Amino acid sequence: MQTVDNFRQSVYDLDEIGRAKGLPTQFDRVYEAHKWELDKEHYGEIVAIDVASKQIVAFGKTIIEAYEKAREKTGKDHFELTRVGSKYVQM
Repeated sequence: MQTVDNFRQSVYDLDEIGRAKGLPTQFDRVYEAHKWELDKEHYGEIVAIDVASKQIVAFGKTIIEAYEKAREKTGKDHFELTRVGSKYVQM
């Protein structure tokens, strides 16, 4: 299990380095793969993406709503969230 944890940490570290350099992250790749559909059907909503499984797992009108739905659906507690159609989540 330690090897898997080390691998996950390495992937996370590489994602952080890429993010700092402006390179696409796993989150960016998943979002971009579904961008057209997201913009068409969920524009303005908060989307929760499980980067580990590369899946869109929930939507909500608020960050809390999207997070809670994602947590209920997956049993996990870490997701990347953004507002569809916006580069940033606006509070």
